[in-house]
Amino acid sequence: KKEGMELILVIPAYHQGHDLFTANEYKELSPYVHRFSLMTYDHSNAQKPGPNAPIKWVEQCVKMLLEEGGNKPEKLLVGMNLYGNDFTLPKGGGAIIYRDYLKLLEAQKPKLKWDKEAKEHYFTYKGAGFNHKVYYPTLESIQARIDLIAKYKCGISLWEIGQGFDYFYDLL
Repeated sequence: KKEGMELILVIPAYHQGHDLFTANEYKELSPYVHRFSLMTYDHSNAQKPGPNAPIKWVEQCVKMLLEEGGNKPEKLLVGMNLYGNDFTLPKGGGAIIYRDYLKLLEAQKPKLKWDKEAKEHYFTYKGAGFNHKVYYPTLESIQARIDLIAKYKCGISLWEIGQGFDYFYDLL
């Protein structure tokens, strides 16, 4: 702080019984850390395909840090993904950025579906002998997360600039 530098500590999100960073640790480290960047993305993976950042999970992660510890929100940056995932079912696949997503849209011409619970868009297609399910951010999914983050008076951290469409920034 004396040198005019800021420390942003990236912290893991809660995952089904794995509370790797607690509200108490948030409170204890707050005097020494300028901001905390909460990784509320990668909820799903190749072994457990699904939405990248289900909105209820994002909210649960934020509430656990802020409400359980009585912590203030001004130090919390809630992570928002700008990339998606192309999962092969039943398991496999991985992350995609906007260029890959555009190629899939052009080749597959899919109909986007809205996952009401997760508040994320996705589509399915069959390719290379596998069924695929693709989740990728849209303006509607990003706006839902911005609204949630505003509700808790937190900031936003983006993962990762350059992986999403330029028009995503129009909402920020």
